[in-house]
Amino acid sequence: MQHNVLNFESVLSHVCKWASVNIRYAVFFLEYYGKEYTSHDIVDMFKGNFDRLQYLYFRAMNETSFDYHGDLLNAILDHNEDFIKNMVEYSEICKIDISPKQREAIWTHSNTDSILNKAFDEFLTTSDYAGSFGVFFDLFAEFSESEKLSEEIETCQESWFLSMLNCAQDMITCRAIFKIVSQRKPDYLLKCVKTFIKTHKSLEDFKTLTLRPQFTISDVGSKPKPNPIFQDIYDYLNNKELYEHALYVKEVCFSR
Repeated sequence: MQHNVLNFESVLSHVCKWASVNIRYAVFFLEYYGKEYTSHDIVDMFKGNFDRLQYLYFRAMNETSFDYHGDLLNAILDHNEDFIKNMVEYSEICKIDISPKQREAIWTHSNTDSILNKAFDEFLTTSDYAGSFGVFFDLFAEFSESEKLSEEIETCQESWFLSMLNCAQDMITCRAIFKIVSQRKPDYLLKCVKTFIKTHKSLEDFKTLTLRPQFTISDVGSKPKPNPIFQDIYDYLNNKELYEHALYVKEVCFSR
């Protein structure tokens, strides 16, 4: 790969300044080099300037068509697994839109667990994570009808949730996992409850978990239908040892 280093450095410096005002500069710059070089070549070009590549990519993500297939994202993750962690941090300051293909690139990467764990740690450091629906939540968003999650990715997501609960040493982690699952993946709730109960029998701890998704403005004035999964959770807990837990689920999930 050949490119004029001095010219590239000069242009890059100007583009980063312009991109702070208009994201189109970031999109045009990365797409221009994307036509001439492979994604891994582009990452190599930014050696010593990874912070700038990161900034331009985050800015360009708000352009719907940018890196549509996630090829550049994959190459960046091969180079630096902290990229998604840094994306979560950046999204606390500026809005970021992540496309279905970019999410797919993350979930199919060879080091997904390591990448997600680092991003989750960053997510937990945010002061208002319990009410946040930023880019980390978006990693688990439903795909459109034309871009359904593959069975492989579904399995990967479920496995990640359960693994995090199995390894959780504190309730902060557990509450965050249930917050995400209840909002994005309610079908996983029963397995998550079963995993949580193995090591956390306390009713008071259980009551701190989010089981129902937050309502949106469109829900106001309507009576949302209870998810059938709540009945499964109630049936699982409805025994002598966990009867109080079952009553709590009945009260929270069926009485609204």
